[in-house]
Amino acid sequence: MTKQKNKTAPLIVLGLIFLFNPNIQVVDLLPDFVAYFIFARLLEKPALMAPYFEEARSTSLKLALLSLAKIPAFVLAIFIRSKNTLDNDIFPLLALVFATLEIILCLTLIKNLSSAFFHLGERASARSLITPFSLSKAEKREMRPEDLKNMTAFFVIAKCLLYTLPEFLLLTRTADNGLIMPSPLAKLYPIALLICLALGSVIGVTWLIRSRKYLDAVIAEGEFTRSLNFLKSETSEAEYNIRVKLRRTNKALFALAAASIFTYPMIFEDAELINIFPGFIFAAILIYSFSKLRPLISKSIIPTLISSGAYAATSLLAFVFSVRFLKKYDYIDIANKLSASNHDVLAAYVGVVITAAIEFIAITVFFAFALKYMRSFILENTGLSPESDRYSRTESDYHKSLMIKLYLFFGFAFLAALLKFVEICLFLSPKIHYNITSEHLSVVTSSAVPWFGILVAAASILFIGYALYFTHILREEIEMKYKNE
Repeated sequence: MTKQKNKTAPLIVLGLIFLFNPNIQVVDLLPDFVAYFIFARLLEKPALMAPYFEEARSTSLKLALLSLAKIPAFVLAIFIRSKNTLDNDIFPLLALVFATLEIILCLTLIKNLSSAFFHLGERASARSLITPFSLSKAEKREMRPEDLKNMTAFFVIAKCLLYTLPEFLLLTRTADNGLIMPSPLAKLYPIALLICLALGSVIGVTWLIRSRKYLDAVIAEGEFTRSLNFLKSETSEAEYNIRVKLRRTNKALFALAAASIFTYPMIFEDAELINIFPGFIFAAILIYSFSKLRPLISKSIIPTLISSGAYAATSLLAFVFSVRFLKKYDYIDIANKLSASNHDVLAAYVGVVITAAIEFIAITVFFAFALKYMRSFILENTGLSPESDRYSRTESDYHKSLMIKLYLFFGFAFLAALLKFVEICLFLSPKIHYNITSEHLSVVTSSAVPWFGILVAAASILFIGYALYFTHILREEIEMKYKNE
């Protein structure tokens, strides 16, 4: 018992420390995602033993991903602003979006954790979870857990508002002559930022101290783990095993949906047109997803793992050739046929096309094995097994509908991969476009079919949207099967 307390208490305190500090714009000096990943990890065992902890764990993961998303979003905002240094509107918009989502998810987390603690305190011996705790050594001042819950909600809302409100002072305006001008209130931004940081720090430190007092009271009582085990004893072994199985399945399907995001071609001119979402990231996440499903499928995973590994390796090779080309040349060099170095440029790009072709073949083979693997997973973990004596025409039609969804999933993934490869081939004969304005002349290159890039992006978006839909449907069907057993 003491050993477990010594392990978990420092991690909880570390998580609280990463949360209490105020943000500047969406930048967090002590990133919140560290805290949320810690909490999600610590909630894994309680989520299998008592109600509401699973909901809290799931929300912690969502908050961790939201916090993590602030990094690429901030980088993207910098890229956008670099095109017009006077246009600061992107930062208030970014802060407002993240603050809104963060408040919604945090209030959900607070609600679920509070429900979990109160249920545990009322049904078992961990009374410290629901009784007032001391705020001073003399024990003259106390605070109720309900009040700490309300204070935590206030802290979350205040933290989000305090990093959002100063940004609205930077909103720009358009002058009569059409020029973008900074707001007259922009000069107040440094003062407003300092006030919000100071106020946020005071609120954060107060919340941190009181949360620590509550944690100390729970640890001093030493009944948390015993209460969890008591509630677990009320759960049958079969139900516990189902919870473990559903946890594993949800992790795998969540990873499968997340992997689809990395099929989108994330390319920026300031990054030399290099795709920052190379295919081997997609492959790595899929390997993790399929390995999580391994205990739930009788079919061997070895062909799927070998083919996915081959795809990851060829994807890395194609990425290296692409980066090497873009670091040295540009697509306009291919189009400039009169250049003396055009032959060398073309030869270098042919290497890019060849490695891309090898990558496309590898991903096609991988999709074939992955489809068979997922087909076995669906048949064994949804509805009645085809091996059952009670397997009827209705069950057969039910599985056929899921198979159609599975084929569409891999069909859209294949289409996105095919269009990416075709676009690479189309750059063997790029087109030059001149944009002439009163101020300057800009030169832009595109593939042989200028609108093809939009088609590639649309295919990726279609696959991402369908992946989210398909994995959601699959989670519901799997949960229905095991909860009805």
